[in-house]
Amino acid sequence: MKTCGIVAEFNPFHKGHEYLIKEGRKKGAEGIICVMSGNFVQRGEPAVCSKWRRAEMALRCGADLVLELPVMWAAASAEKFAYGAVSVLNASGCADELLFGCENADEKSFFSAASLCLSEEYGEALRTFLSEGLSFPAARERAALSLSDGRTAGLLKTPNNILGTEYCKALLRLDSRMDISCVNRVGASHDSDGARDGFSSASAIRRIIADDIEKAAEFMPRESFELLKRADDEGRLLTDFKRLDLPLTAMLRRARAEELLSVPDVSEGLEYRIKEAAGKGTTLTEIADLAKSKRYTHSRLRRILLMFYLGIDNELSQGAPPYIRVLGFGGRGREILAQMKKSASLPVIMRYNDIGKLGERCKKVFDAESRAVDMYNTLFEDVLPCGENMTHNPVILTE
Repeated sequence: MKTCGIVAEFNPFHKGHEYLIKEGRKKGAEGIICVMSGNFVQRGEPAVCSKWRRAEMALRCGADLVLELPVMWAAASAEKFAYGAVSVLNASGCADELLFGCENADEKSFFSAASLCLSEEYGEALRTFLSEGLSFPAARERAALSLSDGRTAGLLKTPNNILGTEYCKALLRLDSRMDISCVNRVGASHDSDGARDGFSSASAIRRIIADDIEKAAEFMPRESFELLKRADDEGRLLTDFKRLDLPLTAMLRRARAEELLSVPDVSEGLEYRIKEAAGKGTTLTEIADLAKSKRYTHSRLRRILLMFYLGIDNELSQGAPPYIRVLGFGGRGREILAQMKKSASLPVIMRYNDIGKLGERCKKVFDAESRAVDMYNTLFEDVLPCGENMTHNPVILTE
């Protein structure tokens, strides 16, 4: 069985995601494995609904098996996000290809750009441009341009192409047997406000949901929209993240600057900038804006602040996920799962009891993920008790 892997947040699952899965089928994929972010996403904010709800959206709209990307990789930089997700797919032993959307569907160019970014020459050039005060995105592009043609450097300009390059870097670092398959992104561009050809970006859909959930139906498959509506009816849909502002600000104001040094990505005196910003700002957005600089972008600061809030430290976020957590599967997914249990190079986790048989690092990562779920569940008007990550079984489609 030819099986494709897809990395996504499905925040929420929309027609662009459905299109990608359908294109994978056209390319011969009999099985689709998705590695999906949990309850917090790469933007440094909570997801609109729980990981189990979003996993069910994917399963009802064409995916066969959904695996979890733990929070310390899901809410990290593009490089760490990609490495964590590709590591899970690679460790499954079942994925033949990594399928992703991009602005330029040229597989060879992605591997060329990835090889360049892994070279010593590129690393030296990047450090030089960063030392000159350029922001990381600008320094990255300048470093690539100084060592290659404009086409290769151009891949480091647009969001999906950047992520595609990071996927290929991860494949090379892991010496993976997986190949890649690219699909040109259709409709609205990443993070755009408008819609095009019936497609809208996930960020635009989230804004639509906050205004009038019924308007989101136009841009989502019927099955995923019905699940989104159900979450709303149950009071389990997040459209306003202001409930995160007060506890985060309080924690930052109470903390000593030195405590921030254990948070991933904090260095070079950033802990003092964050403390000063927390004394002036009153929201996550304000604090990130006040602390940002050419070196530390707003999105990077949001991720750092979220990691602090969730209690994720450098030790926990090193390397790759130590296990494979199953969030849900359908009929064909059951076949893939049976194969994966034989071929996987990491433990496959179905239920909480499986964790007790594993090593200390697995337990620490799972415990951190459980705390993140508990924190997420405080953001609703009706707060849920702790323990959902330990009691919630995988979503299983029997239809």
